[in-house]
Amino acid sequence: MSAAGDRSGLVERIRAEGGDDGLTFRRFMEMCLYDPREGFYVGPLAEVGREGHYLTSVAVSRLFGHILAQQILEVWVRLDRPKPFWLIEQGAHSGRLAAGVLVWCREFAPALFGAARCVIIEPFGHWRDRQRATLSAAGLVEKLEHVASLEALAAAPVAGAFFCNELLDAFPVPRIRLVRGAWREMRVIWRGDRFDWAEGPIGAPGLAGMVARLPLPPIDGYSTEVHEGLRPWLGAVSAALAAGVVLAFDYGMPQEQYYDPARPDGTIRAYHRHRMSADVLALPGEQDITAHVNWTELAGGAHGAGTDFLGIADQHHFAVGVLEEDLRRLDGVAGAPDLAAAFRTIAHPEGMGRQFAVAGFSKGMAADEPLAGFRFARFFD
Repeated sequence: MSAAGDRSGLVERIRAEGGDDGLTFRRFMEMCLYDPREGFYVGPLAEVGREGHYLTSVAVSRLFGHILAQQILEVWVRLDRPKPFWLIEQGAHSGRLAAGVLVWCREFAPALFGAARCVIIEPFGHWRDRQRATLSAAGLVEKLEHVASLEALAAAPVAGAFFCNELLDAFPVPRIRLVRGAWREMRVIWRGDRFDWAEGPIGAPGLAGMVARLPLPPIDGYSTEVHEGLRPWLGAVSAALAAGVVLAFDYGMPQEQYYDPARPDGTIRAYHRHRMSADVLALPGEQDITAHVNWTELAGGAHGAGTDFLGIADQHHFAVGVLEEDLRRLDGVAGAPDLAAAFRTIAHPEGMGRQFAVAGFSKGMAADEPLAGFRFARFFD
């Protein structure tokens, strides 16, 4: 472990909590990413961008926030322009996406900007400070509030738009493996001088029930992940909204692709300085750990969460749908050639445009016609 990113305390806590039987992988992933002292997302190790560990659409350009803002404007109009109208973001990192949305509203939709309030769900003080600094630099800090959890918003649901970018892929997930015809939950144990895999029974009834209903291939040795947190999360988001939309951007696939027999090791991966690794047990707290989103599982939670499913559009079709009739808005904007280049990066069908998608859900909003971003949804085709 490098001196610059020493996480020896985290290693010791994982070993101590796991004991001889080890930890479930879900708990191991949770500690590696979210430990309040040394987890990957707590501090500066989780930088986004070319100098960090990974590149997101937000880091490419302010254009991503501008596209999202135009979709939010349509939602606000369909809801009959409520005041206040809340922009709710979770997993905001430095706050660049929320700032990009608000900057576009200030320039192109002043009525929405006047109604807008921004709340970022952020439990970590380091990131709160970064987010406040980002919005302050843009002259927007007076719009900003922080809460520590989704549950903190449920007491007084609001009209608004909830959005997140590359949040769901970082949800801790159980891993399972088929061993001699029985599904076992994968655990992490300390073996000599490193963490290693082990197997144990599936103890939680909820997880066992999910495993029973998923279309898992009966191949001995097949390993994969189970996204048990997606539907509860959607329910918690819905509880915070009296009316509005949920827009979740991430990378993933439909269930039939997710559990394809040709994918015998699942999708769990680690990222460290833009390098992908299958060794997710190495460097605890120093590398990101992710799993592709099972979009079918998330979409299947719409009714139970009290929402209407709008669809899943890859980022290419979402961006084209939003901008099809509004590309003229770039005319006269300073740096328009740079925005055009950013659009190609974000929306190109051979790059981020097909690698990433957005799942949409609505609540308390008439569905006479699709939202612009979902007019050309092709994700499940």
